Amino acid sequence: MMDEELDDTGAVHTDALMDIVRSMLDGHGYAYQLLDAHTLHLTLRNKRGLYTFYFTADESRDFLRILGNYGPYVPTDRRAAIAEALTRINARSAIGNFDLDFTDGEIRFRASVDVEEGLLSGKMVDNMLGFTMNALERFHDPLMRIAFGDVEPELAL
Repeated sequence: MMDEELDDTGAVHTDALMDIVRSMLDGHGYAYQLLDAHTLHLTLRNKRGLYTFYFTADESRDFLRILGNYGPYVPTDRRAAIAEALTRINARSAIGNFDLDFTDGEIRFRASVDVEEGLLSGKMVDNMLGFTMNALERFHDPLMRIAFGDVEPELAL
């Protein structure tokens, strides 16, 4: 595993998995922030609002993960209903899953790929981002109705 290295200009050098992520994002013209050699932050706006994504690469395990979320945070009294909704959604999901941070009410979607003894391609990374964005988009309105409209999960989904 390569560690984070700085060149003479102070630029961060990343590992191979993160280089593939960066190349795909650069190809789409997306602006992103490299937080360290293993973590990249991307924000995309659409008609429903601002979505935040984090790619995390672990070279030692040949593992890449994307985590996507959108605010606002779920009120305390609606977290159990959201947890039920996310469980219902996850039961039907083929790739990735939603989770809820019960501490602050943050809803997240995550997907990952293990590329041990294989090769990560830009298309695979693009698919991870697309699938994550699609899941966030598809369930945005029902989840917001459950979180803020007192609609029960079985009715909203």
